Amino acid sequence: MLRVLHGGVGLALTLWPESVVAVVGARHPDRRCLRAARLVGARHLVSAATIADRRRAMIAVVVDTAHAASMVGVALVDRRRRTIAFAAAAMATSFAIAGLAVASTPVDVDGSMTAAAGVTPNGVGGR
Repeated sequence: MLRVLHGGVGLALTLWPESVVAVVGARHPDRRCLRAARLVGARHLVSAATIADRRRAMIAVVVDTAHAASMVGVALVDRRRRTIAFAAAAMATSFAIAGLAVASTPVDVDGSMTAAAGVTPNGVGGR
């Protein structure tokens, strides 16, 4: 599910940055803002691919945490981009927390969730 969310956000930011930043509340985004949105969208697409392998999910957590921290910094120094920066920080923090849950799920050698995590071969909880 987290992979789908990362991918969806990434796709939306990459293809329709104007619409996404408008929803967040950025008024009259400039070219720099739209380029940054596209870049963040590409990063979300890479994160979606990384999270597909639970053994590498911590990479996405670290990137999301760094992104959240950088956006708080932007919000503190750039009044014009404060709203969108805080929104991006909140989203990145949410992805980092969810990624921690994914990364801490026990995995088998092949990278799939273990039965100990409550997942059976057909994907339904076994407890």
